Amino acid sequence: MHIEQGVTNGTHYRFYKNKRVTFTSECGPITQIVFYCVGVGNGQYGPAGFTSNPPEYAVVDNLGIWTNSGSTWVEFTASNFQVRATKIVVTVGGEMGLFPPRITPAGGTYYEPIDVNINCSTEGAAIYYTTDGREPTTGSPLYTAPFTISESTTVKAISAKDGETSEVVTAQYEIFSDLCLGDLEALPDGEVVAFNHELTVLYQKGYYLYVRGECEHVYNYGQIYGNTGQTYYLGDIIPPGWGGRKTTYDGRPELTNPTGFQPATRNEQVFPELITIPQVGESTLWHYVLLKDVYIDQDNQVVRDQEGNSCPYYPQLTVWFDPTELLDVYAIVTSYRSGFQLLIIEEGLPLPPPPEVCCLADLYNNFEKGKVAQFECPLTVIYHNGANLFVKDSCGEYGLIYGNNAGGPFENGDLILGQASWTLYQGNKQLANHGEWTKVGKTDPVEPIVLPVEELCTDMVYWFVKLENVTLGGDVYEPLIEDETGSVLIFNRFNVEIIEDYGPGGEMSPDVNMDNEVNIADINCIIDRILKGQTTPEWVGGDGTYDIIGFVSVYKGMIEIIPIKIVHHGGKYVLIGDVNGDGELNIADVNEIIDIILSD
Repeated sequence: MHIEQGVTNGTHYRFYKNKRVTFTSECGPITQIVFYCVGVGNGQYGPAGFTSNPPEYAVVDNLGIWTNSGSTWVEFTASNFQVRATKIVVTVGGEMGLFPPRITPAGGTYYEPIDVNINCSTEGAAIYYTTDGREPTTGSPLYTAPFTISESTTVKAISAKDGETSEVVTAQYEIFSDLCLGDLEALPDGEVVAFNHELTVLYQKGYYLYVRGECEHVYNYGQIYGNTGQTYYLGDIIPPGWGGRKTTYDGRPELTNPTGFQPATRNEQVFPELITIPQVGESTLWHYVLLKDVYIDQDNQVVRDQEGNSCPYYPQLTVWFDPTELLDVYAIVTSYRSGFQLLIIEEGLPLPPPPEVCCLADLYNNFEKGKVAQFECPLTVIYHNGANLFVKDSCGEYGLIYGNNAGGPFENGDLILGQASWTLYQGNKQLANHGEWTKVGKTDPVEPIVLPVEELCTDMVYWFVKLENVTLGGDVYEPLIEDETGSVLIFNRFNVEIIEDYGPGGEMSPDVNMDNEVNIADINCIIDRILKGQTTPEWVGGDGTYDIIGFVSVYKGMIEIIPIKIVHHGGKYVLIGDVNGDGELNIADVNEIIDIILSD
């Protein structure tokens, strides 16, 4: 087995996204490969992350099963997402192993009784199952026909034949009645629930989602914390099937570990409730509200009315407001240290233009983390790849703008303007963009700084550098760039391909099998290749060294290089097998080798 890029950590194999694992056999055809995965189906780390070549691959719960009758080479690619497997079983020759059963429909949340079917691809195998959570054995009920379940149930099954039993497969079914959002408070902490009614979105910020549900013409409000996998806007309607784990935070119920959140089916207009500061409390908790003609006192982090009443707000504002200016504040009422506060919806305020900065140091030194500023002096683009935008400012400092909405794509030398705040990643400052950046001109491309490895240091984060005449070493866990002055980690974040540049000069070699001798074995090797249709000669490079261009980064306190270009050069190249230099492997090369042998 060869893993192109992955990790074996003692408990499971990790196959990273877009990387391959190859199985080869020299003792017979591979008839079956089974991956026992950490996840189920197309869930996180599940077997559906793989595609195979040849393509005879099927997914059964946490198992990925490949079957074939005559292949000695099989390749799997984690095309869809990373796959993790605790065990891999490869069958070579003979009959294919006993298949585990397959339970349909797949486990999940349902809102009416369902019929459960269980089948097995192994001819003549019996199926045994349980519905009480216990592990099935050959003494469990024998499956003979589909059965109906009308309440939350865990179905487990095995197949059996000739004294052999398969792995246990499991399907968990959650079947819910009309539970309302308002029923959360009465449920015990830790209970996983799902709901069969729609939700109206009030506000979403990061992992916080504020919603309103309606049961029997009564509104219920709630807070959901966690990654829903969706982006929602005010008035979006979330379809039934959403759920999560009930917890208690700050003395009040909330839903965490959200599941089943689907894209909005429609959008309906929602108006805020007009309230005053004294009305901020339990009766308006998680409501979408409007407070008219109030002041935002950022020194004390409160919203204040003209009578002197005040209420704290969550300090997430990115701009500064005049404390003497009356404003209309849209907000969500949230809990705060057993009390209440306002989560101000900044989009509803008459936002003043952000202050201007000219360089990265100005932003880092004069603005708090998260405060937005407008760059008045263009930044020069060095490299743009997805969410990563590496730049250099007018003062010669390097930086990284991280975010998926930066605009572009941009090229080295593009001059751009936009808005950003700063944040921390791995203890280093980087920019978070706010809106798209605009190209305003073009200048000469930024050239990397040529440095030896020993001069790299943690003060050089995001520097654009070139390491010349280095070698690549280390291992799969800690690949290294090495020169005579030292070594440094390399992290190929952008999956850069190595460019082969051997330079002028090369040679043709009659040593076809590369055993450092010219003999009858080389003739047999050419004939074997010709019979297999391999008539194109093969170029093979020498050791050589590398030039690596990329950016300095720091991960867990250690310096690493993120390459954007790797050039392999300085070695020789050899044309294997084309002895007479006509560009093909053919019988003429065999005759040439015979002449060489006879002349010796």
